[in-house]
Amino acid sequence: MEEVTSARKYCVQQLIPAVRNAEVIVDLAAIGTHLQGSGSVVQEIFDENQGEDSLAALKAIVASLQAKELELARGMVDPTSDELGDLEAAANKLWLLDTNRLVAGAELVLNFQEDTRYGDDNAHEALFEYVDGHAMSKSTFTAFYKLLDNYTAEAGVSEEVTDEEKQEIFAFLEVAVQTPVMQYVMKYLNASGKLPDDAQDEYGFKGFLYRLWFYFYSKEARFDSSGFEHVFAGDTRDGKVGGMHNWIQLLIQERKSELNYLGYITSRGVDGDEEPGSEYLMSISFDWKGATKTVGSSFFGTSPEFEMALYTLFFVCGEERNPVKLANRYNIDVVCYTFAGRYIGTSYPHVHGLEDDE
Repeated sequence: MEEVTSARKYCVQQLIPAVRNAEVIVDLAAIGTHLQGSGSVVQEIFDENQGEDSLAALKAIVASLQAKELELARGMVDPTSDELGDLEAAANKLWLLDTNRLVAGAELVLNFQEDTRYGDDNAHEALFEYVDGHAMSKSTFTAFYKLLDNYTAEAGVSEEVTDEEKQEIFAFLEVAVQTPVMQYVMKYLNASGKLPDDAQDEYGFKGFLYRLWFYFYSKEARFDSSGFEHVFAGDTRDGKVGGMHNWIQLLIQERKSELNYLGYITSRGVDGDEEPGSEYLMSISFDWKGATKTVGSSFFGTSPEFEMALYTLFFVCGEERNPVKLANRYNIDVVCYTFAGRYIGTSYPHVHGLEDDE
């Protein structure tokens, strides 16, 4: 699978410049030369998708590689005995299975600008330089978007879920539980004996996720918060932003001119060299709706189902702070705090070397 994933990533890196700029010419011969040695599956896909229109051919190659990657991932959703005894190994398996993750530096390009501390505005341009519309049109992404405007940002305001909003939640859960990452977590929790009897099939697992993430609980007012609202949508209290650890919500709010990116935090917990704009984890500072997030750590480019799967796994099987080296590069604690012992209070990737988030 890794050969297919690597080939798709490379092909996307060649494709996106041509999509963004009609003057960029796709060199299929050079791409074919680069892919030599990537295995028979990759070579067969490349050979089967040739044509006079090199851009159309490359799009077909990417689509075929994506389909093959998904097929292979679906055959890897049963956790191994080693993974069942090692949450870090399980987290890295989830990373491998996230076939909907964008290719950072190509499908998602970030404009870091300057580092910042204490909420100083050292960035005068937007954080998101480019996001590929086709990559963002996957079913889990489009279902996820619809959930983010269902909440009141101000903490302490009672929330109510309408029938339409409940339908939107289950529409997202329906497509999410079909993905390899969610299939893996369902099987992992089952094998670990962590799921109740009524949550051990897909139908029951959707109900389990609904209760864990979407049930409202009372913090400052009756039914004023939920795990999903805090972690993914965000809230404000006393001039501070709470939660909001999801890059898609950051993107939406920035494009609505509701969010002002202030800069990145110098210590990013990353091992090795990475091209600017190609990282999947960042700690940033921003203003939102009159409040400030001085340190906020988020994955970037990951699928919403990956993030929910990862946090669910560690919430159920882990501790409050779970050290993980993810993708052999990102040194983090997966933080999970409960509310009332049953619900997710917050969860996020805390980058080693930084002050704590919330």
